[in-house]
Amino acid sequence: MPRKPIDLDPYKNEIIGLYRNDNTIDTIVSHLQTRHQLRVQSRTLKSRLREWGIRKLNPVTTSDSALHARVKVLFFEAGLEEDEMLTALTADGYRITARTLKRLRLKLGFLRRTNPALAEQQVEEIVKAIETELESGIIQGYGKGLLHKHFRSKGYMIARDRLYSLYRSVAPAAVERRLKDFQRKKGKYIVPGPDFVWCIDGYMKLELFGIEIYAAIDGYSRYIIWTYVGISARTAVSVSHQYLAVVLMNGRYPRFLRSDHGSETVMVAGAHHRIHQAHTPDITPEKCYIYGASTENTRIESWWGQLSKGMVYRWRDYFHALKDDGLFSKDSIPDQIALLAVYLPLLRFHIASFVRTWNIHNIRKQPRRPYVVHGKPFMNYFYPSADVRSHGRDADQATLHTIWNDVKDWDAEEYLPRATLQWCHTQLVEMGFNPSELEEQVYAKQDPLSQLYHDMYLELRSRAFLHMQRSQHPPLGLCPKPTGAFDWQPTIDPSIQIEEVEFDSDSDSEAE
Repeated sequence: MPRKPIDLDPYKNEIIGLYRNDNTIDTIVSHLQTRHQLRVQSRTLKSRLREWGIRKLNPVTTSDSALHARVKVLFFEAGLEEDEMLTALTADGYRITARTLKRLRLKLGFLRRTNPALAEQQVEEIVKAIETELESGIIQGYGKGLLHKHFRSKGYMIARDRLYSLYRSVAPAAVERRLKDFQRKKGKYIVPGPDFVWCIDGYMKLELFGIEIYAAIDGYSRYIIWTYVGISARTAVSVSHQYLAVVLMNGRYPRFLRSDHGSETVMVAGAHHRIHQAHTPDITPEKCYIYGASTENTRIESWWGQLSKGMVYRWRDYFHALKDDGLFSKDSIPDQIALLAVYLPLLRFHIASFVRTWNIHNIRKQPRRPYVVHGKPFMNYFYPSADVRSHGRDADQATLHTIWNDVKDWDAEEYLPRATLQWCHTQLVEMGFNPSELEEQVYAKQDPLSQLYHDMYLELRSRAFLHMQRSQHPPLGLCPKPTGAFDWQPTIDPSIQIEEVEFDSDSDSEAE
């Protein structure tokens, strides 16, 4: 005679409550037998829960809006795969399984792939997006990986090869130019982990036009720590300001800094050495700072090549064309004022866009160079593999703030004196263009080197010339070169050649 089904409906709310409070099926079965003398099989209880439409809810994923926001950032902005997202979230302190993460991602509508029919419908939309991005000048010179991450960060879900095929059909000349420029440089460069060495350097190809680009790259992960786009006259103080601002924000500093013998690096070398001395008073400069020829600073030099091929070459060619056509001279203050007022904000925006894409693109595994760290710079810097540790150290806050107080009053973002910049903005508004109201969408849609900005530059240049010729108020000028502002004396003589440090990933002797 078949066994009479057990009616669990009277205990439904109790069972659901136990299940959602992280009790296992076996625990609930035992509870029902002890409390209510009900003998229920585990599979019966599981079946009944399914009939009731009950799934165990992860309290974190259902109620934590911060987690939802973090998943969105990791999915779209960082472009992480499922296992990378799980690693990052776990390291960030979230208790979540791979299955729960996938369910949450789908619930939030973050889809990785679309079905073939829908994908074909999106082709026209993606082609238009490619054309728009090309017109804006952002993606010209991008390779397959950078291109895919750029569009992925904008919400386009398309296979990398399919996207590049569309890009090649729309912009064959850009693809051909990149292939001709591509060079593979050889050389062994091994670093044991994140924050072991930051390589810093300046990009001088725009110096003739009063613009300097400076950057720091982590030697292990190739993550761009910071970029700065400003004026050459302030580089010495600015580099120290940049470095200290990052250390102040993160609270940590790298084991080594590496740079060339440029005059702008003496101050930052002194600051870095002084921060080290707070922990190790007898440390010598060569134990924390590496000087060498710019060409030997391969990490940052390689990245300059990527930045140049990716976007800056267009700016360099355009500025030189202005010079060759007699439309710009470094000896002309009106020319410099107009160029900085119109083009520097645009250049800052587009370089920042390139850096965001770079930090989430995938560095391929290279069989012939097994020492090259592959993967995404973002992941390798913030979430390195279990056998790799960060070599950064917590900065002594008292020392850090003392040094910061020497440079904090310098405005690293300033590129024209306040009165001059305000006059330029007033003139641009009269031309029908208000820089202060520009949003990122406007910058992204309009090619910064288009005729629109060219005409603005010429008109502003003409107005500045007449304004200065007539000695009108306010007086226009450029930012003066800063003097003073530092209490410490440089502790590293840039004329002294410091021996190269051998980085060996199998040895940790230099880490402490």
